[in-house]
Amino acid sequence: MPRIKPAPDKQRQRYRERLAQGQRPAFDRLTKLITAPRPELRWYHAVGTLVRKLLPAAGERRGKRALAGLAQALGPCASLFQRAARFVHLYSSRANLARLEELGVDWTRLWLTFSVEDEKDREKLLSEAVHQKWRIEQVRYEVQKRHPSKRRGAGGRPRAKPRAYGPESTLRRLKQLSEGWLTFYEDAWSTVKSSEWKRLVRDCPKGDRGKLRTLLESTGATLVRVAAACEQARHRLPGELRQV
Repeated sequence: MPRIKPAPDKQRQRYRERLAQGQRPAFDRLTKLITAPRPELRWYHAVGTLVRKLLPAAGERRGKRALAGLAQALGPCASLFQRAARFVHLYSSRANLARLEELGVDWTRLWLTFSVEDEKDREKLLSEAVHQKWRIEQVRYEVQKRHPSKRRGAGGRPRAKPRAYGPESTLRRLKQLSEGWLTFYEDAWSTVKSSEWKRLVRDCPKGDRGKLRTLLESTGATLVRVAAACEQARHRLPGELRQV
């Protein structure tokens, strides 16, 4: 279930007053949905339908600003509205929605496949994910493996370059990223058995062994850089702590 902290009533009301009369009913229905979030796909589909009504087709930059404004007025992060709207674009009919519900796929595994352009390929992957009980990281991996994109980032979009928004925000972001890496290491990396690594090498086709070697070497080199950067950041923190 999405975690949403609804925006203050005054903030929501100011936004509503700026809308055209014809858009206000859709905004009111969206407000009710946001105040009572649910994990079902039908909830996300309803949200996406209303978002698309409130944000008509526009230039990419204008669309992002409008999406951010709507999210700020109601409370969710803009990415939730963006993904919900994409959901409705890919699965516009009730029959399509019912097919996904019958499959039993959850929201996170669904939106991770949005970058797969072909609908049949997307649903084949989702079916495997459900029946084989793939974890989130495996779904992400299979999407990237089977349908690689030349563009980086979720949904095939370019990954935005991180920006520093002052020391406190940057510190909080560093903590969040560090905790995310540690969770991945403890819950994913550390659970891979020695026999599985041996099987990876043994089952790798001879023609692909060069790629596997390159992946191992580049990952190792990246970890060396990460370790050096972590050491620099770690040495910086005690100095700042002494000033508090």
